[in-house]
Amino acid sequence: RSTPQSQAREATMALRGVLRGIAGAVEAVAARSGGGMQKRHAGNMPVRTNSFVESWSARRENIESEFRFNGKTLTVIGLAGVAAPYLIYNGCVNEFKRKDEHDGAPQRKFW
Repeated sequence: RSTPQSQAREATMALRGVLRGIAGAVEAVAARSGGGMQKRHAGNMPVRTNSFVESWSARRENIESEFRFNGKTLTVIGLAGVAAPYLIYNGCVNEFKRKDEHDGAPQRKFW
């Protein structure tokens, strides 16, 4: 005679077996198709965190509260947002002008 608990246990084990079979079939299809998740075989390796890297990462994620508008940031914004694009643009325009002069073509207007 089986009790309700043993019947439930048997049903649970049967369900686990069915699910494992389905999972194996899905993995086999994914392996054949070349898609799916890549398996990693690194194991359970201990990770030693670097406190300086973690601190920098936390500050970088919260840039809205960490940003200070001062002379240093104004200089960086000016160089990266104004001077660098201006120099790149002028370099390209001058190259086109030299090429047009060399080829004897009329100069183009760029702005």
